[in-house]
Amino acid sequence: DRVEFRITPLTFSFENLATWARPGDIGQYRIEAVLDQQALSWRGSFEVDPMYSRGSLSIDNLGPGVLSYLLAPYMPYQLRSGRVSLSTDYQWQAGRPMELLTQHGKLTFDDATLALGAESGEVAFRSGALTVDQIRFDLAARRIEAGKIEFDGPELSLNRSASGDIDWLSVGTRIAVNDAAVDSGQPGPGPEFGWSVAGVDIRDGQLNWRDQVPANGAELQLGGLNLSLGAFTDHLDEPVNYRAEAALASGDKLDVNGQFTMRPFNLEMAIVGDDLALPAFEPYVQQRMALELSAGRLSVDGSLNLDQQLTPLTGTFNGSGSVTDMKTRLPGNDQPLLAWQTLQLAPIEYNVNPARLEIGRVTLIDLAANITRNTDGSHDITNLLTPAPAGKPTDADTSEHQGFIFRIGELQLDNADVDYTDRTPKPELTTRFGQLQGSLSGLSNISPQQGRVSLKGKVNQVGSLNLSGSVAALGTDQKSDLVLNLENLELPRLSPYSGRYLGYGIAGGKLDLKLDYQLQGTRINASNQIIVNRLELGQPMASEQTVDVPIKLGLALLRDGNNVIELNVPVNGDLADPEFQMGKVMMRAFVNVLTKAATSPFALMGTLADIAGLGGEQLQQVSFTPGGIELTQASTKKLAA
Repeated sequence: DRVEFRITPLTFSFENLATWARPGDIGQYRIEAVLDQQALSWRGSFEVDPMYSRGSLSIDNLGPGVLSYLLAPYMPYQLRSGRVSLSTDYQWQAGRPMELLTQHGKLTFDDATLALGAESGEVAFRSGALTVDQIRFDLAARRIEAGKIEFDGPELSLNRSASGDIDWLSVGTRIAVNDAAVDSGQPGPGPEFGWSVAGVDIRDGQLNWRDQVPANGAELQLGGLNLSLGAFTDHLDEPVNYRAEAALASGDKLDVNGQFTMRPFNLEMAIVGDDLALPAFEPYVQQRMALELSAGRLSVDGSLNLDQQLTPLTGTFNGSGSVTDMKTRLPGNDQPLLAWQTLQLAPIEYNVNPARLEIGRVTLIDLAANITRNTDGSHDITNLLTPAPAGKPTDADTSEHQGFIFRIGELQLDNADVDYTDRTPKPELTTRFGQLQGSLSGLSNISPQQGRVSLKGKVNQVGSLNLSGSVAALGTDQKSDLVLNLENLELPRLSPYSGRYLGYGIAGGKLDLKLDYQLQGTRINASNQIIVNRLELGQPMASEQTVDVPIKLGLALLRDGNNVIELNVPVNGDLADPEFQMGKVMMRAFVNVLTKAATSPFALMGTLADIAGLGGEQLQQVSFTPGGIELTQASTKKLAA
């Protein structure tokens, strides 16, 4: 496109021009030009033999029209506004090679705005007030030097598309490809220019990040950004010191400092984050988990070291972290899924490659969990993990993430409440495990680690819970031994279960359970001692799964003289089998005992018969004296038994 500039007034003067050397009488020149509010002043001395000039050049208030024209061949972005002023001293001498030296240069750029294309209506960058001083350029030495680059109030907006492309980089890549296409293929003019910058200072900046890769899109804003970079040069293997602090839109503070090198990449960073609002990161969480973050604040204090001298990238993180006031829920569900007052992790040691995570102590205070078993038998918490998109491998499928190991020294649980709601029976049943206190030590996925667990609490505020035992290394075939004692459980609360299988509700009674579990891999071998005190059946309840046996007779036969029923119900199975459900298996085993008692009462009394010196089959009949109504002596003994 054709561009016109009208320069007026334009002043040019030249004094003492000569084509031979005249010591003490050097030629002088001066150029003054004005283009609207833009002004150029160029003055200095000039000699013809040898051809040499020195002087100063200043450009004031250069506007976006001229700047866009000058920068268009070199810059892929659209300059929308801004004013530039530049001043420098220079020396120039013709020859082979030509010499050009500028020094004491200063550049100011006031409120420049950039867009990523002519069609874009959105400004992607605002410079605020930009100042660079002590600019020096030496053509003969092929070197550019600059003092400190200072920004006051800049603003940068970055956008990542659903395909993963960042807008700034995409535009720059297109320009680079186009430039390469028209490259003449001729060798360059000489060695690359060396450069150095005394440092960078950014004050009160702002960074806006929009990301369309997550399904719901993410928007993050860092305000009050202050960044300081130390001196850096074209020697990319030299370390650069940095420090940055910023605040998220909710007022959270983030402070990082350390040093880095560009080639090979190496980063040392001390991180301090205070009360970072987690809901802002919800879209990224939902890439892996179907979970909403209603509330939560993250604090972290540690050091990060990354090194890419060798492939793959290696590095470590050491520090501590905490998440407070956390509330999560499943999409479309107003009831919290997991919530807690405080989660503390210290110390944390993470190794990037090979992947290893070690946490010394995890403290979880005031946990509240709501777990629901749906009408189809599935549990809502098992649907948290989001399936990977088709055609994309999951982390577990990539060799980079295989072999991940972890270890937790101790997990301390303080005052936890867990509500378990089962919607398979009608009416649905909710059981609360409250006031839970306990610890789990030595949890790992590396053999031969053996952890220990200890947990105490209440069941529905009346019953008591006590869990203890050993926990094998996760993901191995080592054996875990767990003993769970549940005492003083109120039987009427189990009416939805008894109504389904027995056809009656429960009007009264207490239940004690002593469960001894052995787990090896996915196999379970359990001994379940069930003690029922003063069981009283309630009203009949219609159910298609009710067993067709005289339940009251079976219960009556199971009771001892103190109105106590004591059973030992073994359970064996494979937890990996989707048809295997622990609660259903235990209930079925209990119902089988009742059925046997009701349908084969004399077989149930075999133990008593053995005590009397008789077999269970013999108890099924009694004998009378031939032709009389008197029992034989043996039959009298049977009846006594």
